[in-house]
Amino acid sequence: MKTILFDLDGTLLPMDIKQFMDLYFHEMYKSFEGIVDKATLVDHVMKATETMVRDTTRQTNEEVFMKAYEALSGADMVDHKKRWDDFYGGGYKHVKASSKTSHQMIEAVALLKNKGYQLVLVTNPLFPKDAIIQRIVWAGLDPEDFAYITSFEGNSYCKPQLKMYEEVLEHLGLKAEACMMVGNDVDEDMIAGQLGMTTYLVTEHILNRGSGPIVVDHQGDYDDFLKYVKALAPLV
Repeated sequence: MKTILFDLDGTLLPMDIKQFMDLYFHEMYKSFEGIVDKATLVDHVMKATETMVRDTTRQTNEEVFMKAYEALSGADMVDHKKRWDDFYGGGYKHVKASSKTSHQMIEAVALLKNKGYQLVLVTNPLFPKDAIIQRIVWAGLDPEDFAYITSFEGNSYCKPQLKMYEEVLEHLGLKAEACMMVGNDVDEDMIAGQLGMTTYLVTEHILNRGSGPIVVDHQGDYDDFLKYVKALAPLV
């Protein structure tokens, strides 16, 4: 195992997801106030996101989202894109209040990097790269620590599609068997095990929508994961 793939929200970045969503749309609406009511904006964004998550074409997630949003809203997309840019460059920073940092995960990332492991950030690519970079910083981490970061603009599939993981592996020229996926979502993150990746379920902010048994290679809270990393053999 030479490469560690990390989920972001709830894994590297402890987060209250309900508070995140509430703040996210509260701040987004400030950039759209006066041209659309908040309930309609939220409805169109969520429905376009659902379309993006289900899509299996090679279009980027951004392309799929924008086409779906335009079809739903009939909006001037040039204007709307500018407003989203303004939001991510401004009010989005206040959404940080929904998150914390984990000193264990910060230390684990530093240790893995020092031991010679390649680190990859595999967040669900529903957001522009700038928004993801900001959340990496909120987590107390350096975006430069990651060899690759999934994003709205750069990827064509979303979790829990296996195609998303296959796209990342293809881009980096990696074999699944040489990788470990670390995440807190049983359905979206641990599915990578079906490709042959080693899996580590972080239980601190676990998301589990099913009722069946959880099948993973390793699991534990932040303290457990840090112990696991400390015990890994260095590659350099």
